[in-house]
Amino acid sequence: MRWCLALSLCACGVSTLEVDEPEHPVFALARDARTSDVFLVEPVDAGDSSEHADAGQAAPIDRGALSVTAPSSLVCLSSGTISLRLDNTGTTTWAQASGHHVIVTGGAPLSLAARLELASPVPPGASFTMSLPFRSPAIPAAWDVEFQLARTSPFGAPARHRVSSTIGCTVSSACSFPQGVPEQDFTWHANTSASVAATVNQVMSQLSGCPVNSDCPLTPRFPDDQAWFTAVTAALRARGLCAGQHELGHTDEIAVSDTGCSGRWFGYHVFNYGGSKVVWATGAARGSWSIEPSHCPAG
Repeated sequence: MRWCLALSLCACGVSTLEVDEPEHPVFALARDARTSDVFLVEPVDAGDSSEHADAGQAAPIDRGALSVTAPSSLVCLSSGTISLRLDNTGTTTWAQASGHHVIVTGGAPLSLAARLELASPVPPGASFTMSLPFRSPAIPAAWDVEFQLARTSPFGAPARHRVSSTIGCTVSSACSFPQGVPEQDFTWHANTSASVAATVNQVMSQLSGCPVNSDCPLTPRFPDDQAWFTAVTAALRARGLCAGQHELGHTDEIAVSDTGCSGRWFGYHVFNYGGSKVVWATGAARGSWSIEPSHCPAG
C-alpha cells in the first residue's frame, strides 16, 4: 500500500512524505487548527470494513399511520365491524413476535379488546387491515375510541373515532329483576359483558365521586350495602338497562341486563363488606344468568 502524509514544516512551503509500506495499517489524518500541523490518529484495520458499513447504515425505524372506517351513529344493542388500516411507512417489519401491536383506548363500551395483535407480519411499505367486530351498549352516550401503534412504547400518530349510541331497542327504562324466581328457573352462564361492566363502573364512579378502580369508601354517603345497591340499580335503570337484586334487601350482588328481562343477566358484587368500599367491574363480575321468560312482565 502507498500512502502520503503532508506536514506543514514552515510558512514558506509544504513537504510531502511518501511511505511505501504494504503491511503498515491505515491511519486517519487530523489537522491542528492553530499550527496547521497534520498528524496521525487511531489506526484502522483496512481489511475489515464491516464496522464502517454498519456505522453508515441508518438504524431501523418504527413509523406508521392508522386510519379508521366505522359508523359514527349506532342503534343500541346493534352489531357491526370497525375497519382499522395499518400502513407501515418505516424500515422495520411489524410482527407479533417482535412485540408490535395496537393499543385501544375507550373501546370497552363497544366490547373491543384493549390490545390488538397482528395476525401476520407487515413489511415496510405494506398495509394491513383489521376487521374488529363490535356490539353497542344499551345506553345513549358517545365514546371516543383511540387506536395507537406500539412496540415497547407507542409510535406514530393515534387514530381517533367518535361513536354515539342512541336508544332504539326495546329495553324498558323501568326494568327491574323480577322477584320470587325459584332456583330451578335460573340457568347459569360463564360469559361476561365488557360494555355492561363499563356502564356499571361509570355509574358507580358518578354516584361515589371516585375515579374508576380507585380505593373508594362509601360511608357516610351510603351507610350500608343496601343503600348502595339501591342507588346503583336505580341509576342503571335510568340509563336504559334492566337492573336489580335477585332478592331485594338480601342478596349481596346486583343483576344487570342489556337485552331485557328475558335476556342475559350479568351479576356484579359491587360492595366490599370488609370496609364499605366500591368493588369495581370487571373484578366484580360473577358470570351471567337467564331466567324462565314466564317470570318477566308481558311486552
